[in-house]
Amino acid sequence: MRSPVFVVGTQRSGTTLLCAILNQHHSYYVTNELPPVAYDLLANGTAQALAEHLRLDSRFPGDPSPAAASCASGWEYLETAMSRRATHFRKDAWGIKDPQLTDHLEMFARRYPDAQFIIIIRDPRSVVSSLMKNSWHVANVLHGAQGWCERVRKQLTFAEAHPTRATVIHYRDLVTEPEGTIAAICRRLSIDFVPEMLTRPNTTDIVLNKLNENAFKDIARNFDDKWKTHFTSRQVQILESVAAPLMQRLGYAPQSEPVPLARITTHCYTLHQRIVSEFRWQWIRRVEPAWNRALGLIRPMGRDATHVGTAP
Repeated sequence: MRSPVFVVGTQRSGTTLLCAILNQHHSYYVTNELPPVAYDLLANGTAQALAEHLRLDSRFPGDPSPAAASCASGWEYLETAMSRRATHFRKDAWGIKDPQLTDHLEMFARRYPDAQFIIIIRDPRSVVSSLMKNSWHVANVLHGAQGWCERVRKQLTFAEAHPTRATVIHYRDLVTEPEGTIAAICRRLSIDFVPEMLTRPNTTDIVLNKLNENAFKDIARNFDDKWKTHFTSRQVQILESVAAPLMQRLGYAPQSEPVPLARITTHCYTLHQRIVSEFRWQWIRRVEPAWNRALGLIRPMGRDATHVGTAP
């Protein structure tokens, strides 16, 4: 197996699109996110603990005991499972696409000294707009802008510390100049560019849903300016008041003059974020399941509920 590749970015930054593009190459099998607890178990748990946590995921063995028993650590269990999936899809390298990797980049860099990291960055206005429409944990532009800045700074710090192993690309370049951008990624990965990477991406074992469906359309259709009709001028001003320095560093021109935010404004947005996040969480955790039970709409859950296909 080749050394793995890790695709990183903020949520809604184009990581799924890039993952699907790489999966079109005959060398790489790049899988979708791991469950959040998996990263803690990789750092501190055993192979058995990780295996038990992942046993309902079709990418991993349904009976984890034999597989885990032969692995000395959770890392070895992950590598064995990913190698099996890559072989199943007739690929000779594996990778993981996950925004959560932002918090674990150095840990993975130490474990895989020859791995490559592809970091994709998107205009924060597009990211926050998409998060507010599609995510239950971002309720307003202030919170979204703060989160974008925090995550992107971590990613850029890692890229600066590992210039030969981390490649930073921009979503806008991927969708406006796909061939040149993808070819540059291929050179960094020491693989040949193939025209299939420009076609409708293959889902491999990523489930198509309303949150990622645009990633599987033609690359050129992934436009990056929908925020202009989603945000008011005041929302744009608040977002840019937080993110403008980092935006300018990355080549994203602010549309408004940043102004200091009054303390009462910050407090109101913070309170709004907490209230809405809690409401949405309680809805997902309690109200929605009860509603589905009442309507008799609960669908059977099984190993294939998360990823299509059957583990080899």
